[in-house]
Amino acid sequence: MEQERNRSERDAAQRRAERIAQKEKKRRRRMIINRIKVGTVFVLVLGVVLYLLSAFVLFKTAGFEVKGIVDENGKQLEGSSYYSSEQITEASGIEIGGSLVRISPREAEKRIERLLPYIGKAQVKRKYPDTVVITVEDTSPFYFVKTEKGYTLLNSEYKVLETLDKKPEGCGEIKGVAFSGLNEGETAVFSDGAFGDRIKNLTASCEEAGFDLSKMTSYDLTSIAAVKIVYEKRFTLILGTLSDLEGKLSMGMQTIKAEAEENSEARIIIDVTNPDRSYVRDNYEEPEEETSEEEIIAVG
Repeated sequence: MEQERNRSERDAAQRRAERIAQKEKKRRRRMIINRIKVGTVFVLVLGVVLYLLSAFVLFKTAGFEVKGIVDENGKQLEGSSYYSSEQITEASGIEIGGSLVRISPREAEKRIERLLPYIGKAQVKRKYPDTVVITVEDTSPFYFVKTEKGYTLLNSEYKVLETLDKKPEGCGEIKGVAFSGLNEGETAVFSDGAFGDRIKNLTASCEEAGFDLSKMTSYDLTSIAAVKIVYEKRFTLILGTLSDLEGKLSMGMQTIKAEAEENSEARIIIDVTNPDRSYVRDNYEEPEEETSEEEIIAVG
């Protein structure tokens, strides 16, 4: 009996010790959790205080650095050849004395690219403690579209640059394509988006075949089954569909070179719907919108 009583007392003492140990363990866990909570709140409050200080007190915009991109030779270009540094900083919407922390670089970049159409790409960065660095890259006319308002210039990515009263040179006219949006500073919107890809594909294929893109007169997609391009104002290439462009344009360039050697002024039509052979005939039609030298504006 005595042994059983002693064993029972030992078991009870062991259970009490285990309960005490568990309570102590829970107490320490609660202390750790409470410390973590307090530390987290402290860090958050400190972060908010530092943000408010930096946003409203410490980092104020005091000036701008406007520069161009680094060219292929590693040379830093000087800003834009179209716009002054003052025009670029004004277009950014960033004000001297404003918070450097609170500016939105992406919004500033969008404003510059939209308000200054000949800026193809803008990059805005903060330079602490008080400077905004704006790097810009110019773009140039590549295509144009004849509209009721005049001649609308587009870059190679279809960004609308401006509308002129007189026909430009140095860029090719897009014909037979409808647009639902031609807003200056924005990307042109095709009524049928497939035409954008077709024109890019046609342009890239012309370049690969050896055509000087600055001498392209027009890209005519009026009929998708009878696509035409005009080169150097006097060589009209009938391509048919856009299939096998590499072969058709290669044959067309070979024919152009041969014809140019024989006659430096003749206007001819070259049918390369069959890429294995070209058919040549004189073009007796009057050139469209024959323009005097005084009416031509050189671009690009």
